[in-house]
Amino acid sequence: MKTEFKPKIAVKGFHLPDEIVEDTTLKEADTIDFYSNRSSILMLDRQMTARQIISTVDMLNSVATTLILRLKSIAKEYEEKCRRVNIPEELLQAAGIPKNAPLTIEADDGEIYITVAAEDEDLTETLPAFLVELVSDCKLDFAALRCLLESEEPADE
Repeated sequence: MKTEFKPKIAVKGFHLPDEIVEDTTLKEADTIDFYSNRSSILMLDRQMTARQIISTVDMLNSVATTLILRLKSIAKEYEEKCRRVNIPEELLQAAGIPKNAPLTIEADDGEIYITVAAEDEDLTETLPAFLVELVSDCKLDFAALRCLLESEEPADE
């Protein structure tokens, strides 16, 4: 279930509307585990049944898919801002660079250097496998995602 609300966040805590908590067992929980990063908070009842765990995993999968689709939309819009350079296949062959290899392009003193990108720049190698699969399932273009990740702009809708 997705519920939108404007939280009342204060230094010492925040208030969740009753309608969010009513449909959960959190109000009866002995202990609630919190997981957080800079932009999200996840609360889980520490005492869950197997069915509740499965339901929670299903919900998390749905949220992850929604976020990937949101990222896809943002990346697609941002990709249009990225400068594209088409390098003729014969130039790549002459340089010994595979046709679909990820590239690094640098300019110095009027000269342009094109090299195969370091392996650690390949998102399919650096992202967790489940995320690569989810990104692929949602048909998010890795080039667009890479372009967005390399930008300094916030990923707002």
